[in-house]
Amino acid sequence: MCGGSFEYPHGKAFRRFCSRSCAQTKRMRADHTVRAEGDTHPHANGYVMEKRGGKWYMQHRLVMEQTLDRKLVSGEYVHHKNGVRDDNRPENLELWLGATKKDPKGQRMNDLMNEFLSQPEVTDRASIEAAFRRAFKL
Repeated sequence: MCGGSFEYPHGKAFRRFCSRSCAQTKRMRADHTVRAEGDTHPHANGYVMEKRGGKWYMQHRLVMEQTLDRKLVSGEYVHHKNGVRDDNRPENLELWLGATKKDPKGQRMNDLMNEFLSQPEVTDRASIEAAFRRAFKL
C-alpha cells in the first residue's frame, strides 16, 4: 500500500502488508462508500442512522425534532414506547428528560409538565420555564 519494498518476515507468507497502518489504509479504501444525503443505515446498537447535511444523526432524534418543530436540547432523550429501536414512527416516540443518557430515572415530558403545573407557586409560563431551567440546569 505504501509503495515500499516488503519481505515476508521469517517465512510468514500469510502477511500481506508491511505494517498495521498499510493494512488499515487498504481496509478503509475497500470499505469506503459515499452515501447520498437522506440515506439510512442500521447502527450496531439497533438504531437507524440518517445522513443530513453531510453528518450522520440518529433518525429517532430527527423525527422528534421535526414533530416538536425545534432542536432537542441537552437532557432531552427520545424513548421508543414499544422498545423497538428501529420503529421511528412519531406515535411510537416519547420525549424524556433525564440527567444523563444512561439515566433510567428519566421522565416523560407530559408527566414532568403536570408535576410543575400542580405546584401552587407555578401560575404562568415564565414560572414554568424558570422551574425547568433550574431543574435541568439549562
